[in-house]
Amino acid sequence: MRLSFLKIIVSIVLIFNSQLVKSQGPSNVWYFGNQAGLSFSTNPPTALTNGAMSAFEGCATISDDNGNLLFYTNGSMVWNRNHAPMPAGNGLFGNGAATQTAIIVPGPQSTTKYYIFTVDTNGGPRGLCYSEVDLSLNSGLGDVTVKNVQLITPVTEKLTAVRHGNGIDAWVVVHGWNNANFYSFEITSTGINSTPVTSNVGVVHGTNFTQAHGYLKASNNAQKIACAIRGLNLAELFDFNNANGQISNPVQLPLASQVYGLEFSPDNSLLYVGATSNPAVITQYNVNAGSSAAIQASATPICNYAGLIGGLQLGPDNKIYVCQFQSQNLAVINQPNIAGVGCGFASNAVFLAGKLAQYGLPNFLQSFVLVADFTYADTCSGSPTLFTLTLPNPNPDSLRWDFDDPTSGTANTSSLFNPSHTFQNAGSYDVKLIAYEGLLTDTVIYTIEIVTTPDPELGTPVQICGNDSVQLNPGNFPGASFLWNDNSTNTTYWAKTSEQIFVQVTSAEGCIGRDTVDATQTPLPIVNLGSTSTNCEGDTVVLDVTNSPTSTYLWQDGSTSSTYDVVSTGNYVATVTDNGCSATDNVLITFDPVPSIGLGNDTTICKGFSIYLDATNSNATYVWQDGTTNSAIFVSDPGIYVVQVFVGNCTASDTIIIDQQDIPEVFLGEDTSLCAGQPLELFAYAYGASYNWQDGSNDSIFSPRITGKYYVSIVNQCGFDADTIEITFNECNCKVYIPSAFSPNSDPHNEIFNFSYNCTEFSSTMDIYNRIGQLIFSSNDPTIGWDGTYEGKKAEEGVYLYVIKYRGYEDGRYVDEVRRKTFNLIR
Repeated sequence: MRLSFLKIIVSIVLIFNSQLVKSQGPSNVWYFGNQAGLSFSTNPPTALTNGAMSAFEGCATISDDNGNLLFYTNGSMVWNRNHAPMPAGNGLFGNGAATQTAIIVPGPQSTTKYYIFTVDTNGGPRGLCYSEVDLSLNSGLGDVTVKNVQLITPVTEKLTAVRHGNGIDAWVVVHGWNNANFYSFEITSTGINSTPVTSNVGVVHGTNFTQAHGYLKASNNAQKIACAIRGLNLAELFDFNNANGQISNPVQLPLASQVYGLEFSPDNSLLYVGATSNPAVITQYNVNAGSSAAIQASATPICNYAGLIGGLQLGPDNKIYVCQFQSQNLAVINQPNIAGVGCGFASNAVFLAGKLAQYGLPNFLQSFVLVADFTYADTCSGSPTLFTLTLPNPNPDSLRWDFDDPTSGTANTSSLFNPSHTFQNAGSYDVKLIAYEGLLTDTVIYTIEIVTTPDPELGTPVQICGNDSVQLNPGNFPGASFLWNDNSTNTTYWAKTSEQIFVQVTSAEGCIGRDTVDATQTPLPIVNLGSTSTNCEGDTVVLDVTNSPTSTYLWQDGSTSSTYDVVSTGNYVATVTDNGCSATDNVLITFDPVPSIGLGNDTTICKGFSIYLDATNSNATYVWQDGTTNSAIFVSDPGIYVVQVFVGNCTASDTIIIDQQDIPEVFLGEDTSLCAGQPLELFAYAYGASYNWQDGSNDSIFSPRITGKYYVSIVNQCGFDADTIEITFNECNCKVYIPSAFSPNSDPHNEIFNFSYNCTEFSSTMDIYNRIGQLIFSSNDPTIGWDGTYEGKKAEEGVYLYVIKYRGYEDGRYVDEVRRKTFNLIR
């Protein structure tokens, strides 16, 4: 059975790094604006885009005690939780263009009956009406059973509902039009009292329809009520008696611009008043400041928003949400209980997922909840954890605590306001506080972490051998602080002498654990293997670590004699143990081998290639003929190569002769024409090559005698090359033949570079240039050619340029020609 329409589980601010479990209750789901919506089941709230309603200003939603949507309205249509209109849900007398066109009030002590109260716009004739919704109809989706019952007319667009002083019933409050009257209608389990409690207080709302605009809100404790009067640029604050519905003691809060939205802080100490003009301003007042003048003087602007704002509405997460006109975002006052700008106004704080806010946010029954909370301290396992009730509002009649610790038996629950409980084991506990005030209930569940009280363990008595030290580690306690017997605060302790060692470990949560251990110092046995030595192969080195008759010995290979014969290179380790203490020494003994070197036989390499000469020996050093000290070298030049290898005092050497050979190249010259009988030699010489001419001959020179194509291929160990030339022998009077290469290497062939001719009255000059354009030979005697020397030295092998100018008589005329071309000198 539903005990109270005010029952809800409250959202409390998370403290002490614990997790709050909560249910949002009747105000958990909001629909407003152009299909905009929010769900407060998450933090921050999640935007909803499935709403069917468009509301320019006023609207109302209602959810069940678990935060599940029941229905919502814009004052003229009612939609069920599936976002479909209720069968009889149309035609209500509200108006979505009225400030607070509708509000939904659960029927006291009913699980299915809800009242929708509506007001007309601009003080219109429909006034205040109510309709009834029965959620037992239409398969639990509900339907409107009573529609548009008028209670009073005309009234303004200001409409709110307040918790009754008896904790069961409620008041619905409106303001009259063209008068200064507030009307409070009582709602009980028997229905709505159609005779209101009238309070004639404050200013008259009338004359201009803009004075009908603006919000009417009650404080969370149902002790204060405030209204905004847009057309007067004024807000008024009153006392509200929730036992009899009377409103009294007005305090005027004049502002410089049009007043529209307002809201109380969750702790009832502050009032926020919004001016909708652009730029919009929200002003904060301290309602507990005392006199009217003091309250007025407490005015503090908390924002200056560059745009229009509408309604302000307290959310179930105790933040105040601000409607930004025709925006896809809402602004938020994040900490509305804090005075001044520290309350944390943030524009564009909640994105509506593309939906559009207008002027209004959902209108809710104020004072839904009993706000209770608790703090706790000392969360060490095995020690009492103290729980303190904080700021209940109003004070609860009774409490029930459940510590989620069934192993503690009857101590698992308590009805004390400030109990303690000892959790023997660390872990997560869902501690539940249920506060009762009349039929109003508030349930708060914190998931608290009980931490393990540190249990440091220093172990068994400590033996310290010689001048050694022993590190004591009491355990891994992240975030803890440590205090040792010497007042050091490190996480570990180095024991060095005979002493009693004490440690105190204090966890980050303040939990303390202690332990003590004794330390005793004992001399070390003597172990000395000497210094590193280098020996020759075949020697034996005896290592001796003999100590007392009670000593035991252990070598690196597991042997247990007091002496050890060393015959090979290695690191030798001896451990001597006596009276529970061990000492260790090690020594490196090396044996130099006789170096082994083999650079190989003398060899020939191809030009442009290299050979790898490797003299690598273990633990050796090296010196080559050029001073190089690498163990191996790459050789690409001919020469004599010598290496000396040193291992300790031993040395060896080797020598190798490297010859070099070019990759063969052959060029027989350009195709040419000669005079019949004119001599010609085709030259294909390359060092170390073999030859194959077109006729199968294998000399390096071939002398053509007839017209034809001549071909040669040459090959040596470095590669292959070939060339072809076409020779034409003509009957002629004056022809000059110039060879393409010569080889002044003291063999019978091609020792002189010169040309041949068969002309009469012949004269000529010949100039020869090297590759950099330097003239190295010149002759004007056609019988004198170049012998391949320059300044008394042999010219380098390679390409040279000739320029030959000649004049001869042919067929009754003189022929003058200049021939310029390169040729090869080959040795």
